[in-house]
Amino acid sequence: MARSSTTSPPQRNLYLSLSLSISLYLQSAWLPTEKMVDSAVLQYQNQRLLQQMDKQKHDLQDVEAKIKELKDKQGSYDEMLITVNQIWNQLVDDLILLGLCAGRSQNALQSLDGADYSRGSIPSCSAEEMFLCRLLQRDSIEANGNDEIAKCVEEALTLHHPSTRELLKLLEHSIYSHREKTESIVHNLDGKISSEGQRFNCKFIAMISSSYLRLMMERVVKNLREAIDILHVKQLQYADVIRTYLSSQSTDQSEIRRITGELDDSMTELEESRRKLVNLKMQKDVASGMHNLTSGAVKGTHLKNQQKGQ
Repeated sequence: MARSSTTSPPQRNLYLSLSLSISLYLQSAWLPTEKMVDSAVLQYQNQRLLQQMDKQKHDLQDVEAKIKELKDKQGSYDEMLITVNQIWNQLVDDLILLGLCAGRSQNALQSLDGADYSRGSIPSCSAEEMFLCRLLQRDSIEANGNDEIAKCVEEALTLHHPSTRELLKLLEHSIYSHREKTESIVHNLDGKISSEGQRFNCKFIAMISSSYLRLMMERVVKNLREAIDILHVKQLQYADVIRTYLSSQSTDQSEIRRITGELDDSMTELEESRRKLVNLKMQKDVASGMHNLTSGAVKGTHLKNQQKGQ
């Protein structure tokens, strides 16, 4: 009875050895497979992350090159605006002096003072709208979009139409006034020298003087007409330059918004990739810790069983 109920020490040691061998075999067959799968997944994820980071690096380089190109364009636009501003100031001075010569003395001097004051002041508007504000003699432009800006420019030009018409009327009046004065001088000269024996010679001299004065006035009128035509052409040129600048500004702003959106998307993808890499590293560390813990437990059980057997 005692023999059937009690197991001998050799049989018990054999049973424990077989159980331990089977357990170690199963653990050794499962852990390397899982470790190989985790390593393959991590290697694949690392390769994808490296490829994405390389692509994002090239994209960032392209964005930096595009930003540099836009800055160069902005520099050329600034130089062009400086040149146009100088030409515009010269045109304003010429118009004021022309009005002064036509008899618009007090108003012309006030306009000259106003032009000097506006050139010395700095409008409270953005840098890209500063030239347009100075052109329209405004502190700011309350408009959104090119259509509203163009409408604002048209309204400002409409306000300048009366002063332009007044200047042209003064020029016309000045021309007629000079012509009347010249004809009066010729008439008086003809009346004074048309007596006694020198009438023929005096008339000849008067005719020559009248012809000379008429030619001189025609030349003045021709010069004024040419000046007005030149001013009209310059006005059209400035209008084309302003329209081109507004169109280029709109295109550059759209390009900057597009590049900014792409840069934000790239940064978001980079941050997401970084988080994935951190999570994978944490999973790898956890799996490595579990493997070490299991190996330690198995070794401890094996040593304990050996000590009991001895």
